[in-house]
Amino acid sequence: MIELAYWWMFPVSILIASFSMLMGTGGALFFTPIFILIFGLSPPVAFGTALASQSFGFASGVYGYAKQKKIHYGVAFRLLLFAIPFVIMGAIVSQILDQNLLKALFGIWVILVAG
Repeated sequence: MIELAYWWMFPVSILIASFSMLMGTGGALFFTPIFILIFGLSPPVAFGTALASQSFGFASGVYGYAKQKKIHYGVAFRLLLFAIPFVIMGAIVSQILDQNLLKALFGIWVILVAG
């Protein structure tokens, strides 16, 4: 039998992915609070799940921008070279730090981004 308790996450995910693409922000910024506050996931699991979820939204955006030939692949490659080590380091550090500290740091980051 199919469980439909979380059916509402599909339209919410579409809205978050669309908004993220339009604003140029990461969808994880919006997914993480949902996963922590509504689903009760720990911050490291919430961040990882949010990043995985955001990948699907950004994949459609990348496809659209590639089709329009609006991607500068040289810049994208250099950004990836810089970002990948920090993603790995962040995943390791998130396992070490206290979860309340992670929540506080994320809250501060969201406030700064909102500003």
